[in-house]
Amino acid sequence: MLGRRLVLSLLVLCPIFTQGHPQGYLDMDDLSPAPRFTSRGQTYRAVLGDTLVLPCEIQNVGNYVVLWRRGGDVLTAREIMVTRDQRFRLVEGYNLEIRNVMPQDAGDYVCQISAKDNKDLVHTVEILVPPTIRGQPPTGSMTVRKGGSVTLECKASGNPVPTITWTKKGGTLFGGEKTVEGFSLTLDQVDRHQAGVYQCSANNGVGPPATIDINLTILYPPEIQVERSWVHSGEGYEAQLVCIVHADPPAMVQWHHDSFALEPNDRRKMETKGTKHTLSISNVQSGDFGNYSCVADNSLGRAKKYMELSESLLEEAANDIMGDAGPHASTKGMASASTPSRPHRTVTPALVLPILVILIAACNFV
Repeated sequence: MLGRRLVLSLLVLCPIFTQGHPQGYLDMDDLSPAPRFTSRGQTYRAVLGDTLVLPCEIQNVGNYVVLWRRGGDVLTAREIMVTRDQRFRLVEGYNLEIRNVMPQDAGDYVCQISAKDNKDLVHTVEILVPPTIRGQPPTGSMTVRKGGSVTLECKASGNPVPTITWTKKGGTLFGGEKTVEGFSLTLDQVDRHQAGVYQCSANNGVGPPATIDINLTILYPPEIQVERSWVHSGEGYEAQLVCIVHADPPAMVQWHHDSFALEPNDRRKMETKGTKHTLSISNVQSGDFGNYSCVADNSLGRAKKYMELSESLLEEAANDIMGDAGPHASTKGMASASTPSRPHRTVTPALVLPILVILIAACNFV
């Protein structure tokens, strides 16, 4: 190390000693043209990991020493590499090559000619760094109860400073917005509609954007919707009662008929597909008509919705006219199951006209 410094000192000071020659001594450098740069100082932008070459073209260099400096550190002197960083080297004269550039390589680089008046050529290096991103929480998932507030955060780094945007997969953000900019996203008074996967994206134009997903879970008591509050059927036909149940944690669903809990049997089937819960009753009997309820329970609460299964007036009127003939022509909305024979009913003239009106209207509707 001491030898390297001694050589460097001699190379730098040698031209200075010769410049102070005794009177009457003729220095040949005084007769040669002064050295000058043919390169010009510039700002260079390199992407992290790239190779960068800083030009230093000189005319009439003669015996002058050419140095590369960065701050107070000397990188090269003439053809000697002073820095121990093997990513640096001289190429095609005094051009400085930097391989696998890193963020710490940013700054000013000076190519200097050690003459009576030092001449400097200055290059500025900026290192472009692709974005990196970290989410908060680091686990990538958050859970909050209905009615609460939650803040999702992303922290991004890179050069230039990245722009952060938020989107929701398969949906829109609050207010119907598709994207929102900012390092954080706050949701107030949340409900089940805010649950889902939120994506945070950081982009600075250097390489592809960096993205992370944050899964937001909303805990809430059961919420029930019914497809139809009134379901019409007839004896011997099939009836289906449907309720849609949303809940997190998932709810246990129970069907009731006139406040009595129901269990599956040979005529009753209970099916669940996703959020859809269906009670199917085949070969409907008179005792099946009445009030039904769909009850959903989870650890956060209970919900109940009512439905009414009633006998269709049209079906009853048709049976009055056809008597024991049976429903050979099915009416819209009823299954094609056969109807058992029923006692003959006497149809008075006063009933004929309204019944015919009902049947004609039904035929036209079909």
